[in-house]
Amino acid sequence: MKDNKKTFLNNTHFVILIPVLVCIFVLAVALFIRPTEVAAAIESFKNNALNTLTPFYLWLGLGVVAFCIFIAMSKYGNVRLGAEKPEFGLFPWIAMMFCAGMGSSLMYWSAAEWISYVSAPPMGAEPFSQQAQELAMVYGSYHWGITPWAFYIVGAIALGVRYYIHKKPELSLSACCAAVIGEKRVNTLLGRIIDIIFILGLLAGQACTLYFGTPMICEILHRVFGVERSFGLTIVIMCVVTMIFMVTSWVGLGKGMKNVSTYTAYAAIAIAIFFLVAGPTLYELKHSTQMIGYQLQNFIEMSTWTDPIGNSGFPEAWTAFYWAWWLALGPWVWVYTVRVSKGRTLRQMILGMVICGAAGDWLYFGTVSPTGLWMQNNGVDLVGDQAVNGTESAVATLLENMPFGTVLMIVWVLVAVFLLSTTYDSVTFTIAATTAKRLGEGEEPNRLYRLLLALVIIATPLAFLFADAPLSAVQSAALLTAIPIGVLCIFSIISAIKYLRKDFGDMSTEQIIQAGKDPLFVPRSVLEEQGARAAGKEN
Repeated sequence: MKDNKKTFLNNTHFVILIPVLVCIFVLAVALFIRPTEVAAAIESFKNNALNTLTPFYLWLGLGVVAFCIFIAMSKYGNVRLGAEKPEFGLFPWIAMMFCAGMGSSLMYWSAAEWISYVSAPPMGAEPFSQQAQELAMVYGSYHWGITPWAFYIVGAIALGVRYYIHKKPELSLSACCAAVIGEKRVNTLLGRIIDIIFILGLLAGQACTLYFGTPMICEILHRVFGVERSFGLTIVIMCVVTMIFMVTSWVGLGKGMKNVSTYTAYAAIAIAIFFLVAGPTLYELKHSTQMIGYQLQNFIEMSTWTDPIGNSGFPEAWTAFYWAWWLALGPWVWVYTVRVSKGRTLRQMILGMVICGAAGDWLYFGTVSPTGLWMQNNGVDLVGDQAVNGTESAVATLLENMPFGTVLMIVWVLVAVFLLSTTYDSVTFTIAATTAKRLGEGEEPNRLYRLLLALVIIATPLAFLFADAPLSAVQSAALLTAIPIGVLCIFSIISAIKYLRKDFGDMSTEQIIQAGKDPLFVPRSVLEEQGARAAGKEN
């Protein structure tokens, strides 16, 4: 892998970068000066948007899953992204995508999401009833299962074909939509606006990730070491996270990000195994089995449930919000996944992301969540702890009541910190790649530029934390960009269909496989573009 030696000044789209920096600066200043008013204004948008757009998000989620299944199972699944061998081994490749895509939010919500569901359950269940407890186990894993990972991969299909097969040097959201908006418009004002929306959505979504993870880390450090919970401690944690991903960014994807992601994934798996062995094992296995079985039987119903009669607000507050959140973050994962998936087929990329990603999430929701519910039913009042002291306190209490609780909390914090660092490493990579004018195969964005971005992008979450903005206000910031990105997600699907039908539609499965092995293969759309360019020169 090559670090891009082009300088920051001559290889950066400042028409994208400057508006993003201005927006970050304005939001940060507004939150510092008028935190209550700004947070309330952002939050008011959330309620109106979700009430109106819940059916759109739900149908889009179901459609994205169906499209990914179709591509993976059809002959188009054999399309290979580059004729070379895969750049990364199987487990490091999966670990890089998983650690980037989920981060410490998985640890936070696998321990705490069921608490909200058991006290305000879906499907009209009575709070704290048997049905409420069973649905609480199911819905957490559903919100972190197949549909989120389908959102995380769907746009990478068109982008991967364009980048590796068409040899186009852009890695951006506008490039995902090129077949719809037109190739010439990728580098025009329209393309720049699309990429600005994408980066702002990414920053807002990552503010949520930090908003969940950092207070949890502070609470656990307070429990273990007696450190006072404060904004200063939050800054210290962010400095540690920044230092880690600055080092991995400087070393590069091949050594830094790959190695950190791999070892962090091993540690995360070890924590889940510890919960399975040291916790109520049979209780966890029963819930895990029922959790997966319920989803397989009721996936379409859960994906389309809007509660029009009961109007409990559950679909809007949880499912629609989650789909909007994954949408806001999706283009970031599309770009990052394409960059690390050189040499993989579309089938490998889709199934690797959806199956392995969902399995990783279910591993936590099938062990940590049932353990918390078991504690609740056996004298540890996590629901009350959350109501009085906050969600991060309930997470720490759950860990504290496990065997070797102190050791577990220390390991939990270390893994959470490294997951935050891998998340932000991939974020800086994606923003740098999106704002780069050209990024050829095997190249990485300028390292110094990525380090500068690392210092800039933490301004948004720190502003929210300093303002002590409510969680709903932070969530609402992500929803501001999820609406246009939802439309652009549809554009990326249309682009993928156009590319695949034109380039491989009249080819058999065997011909597609052979084309993937031929480094000299030129797809039809590229030949037509070259012909049109030649004809234009003659005229």
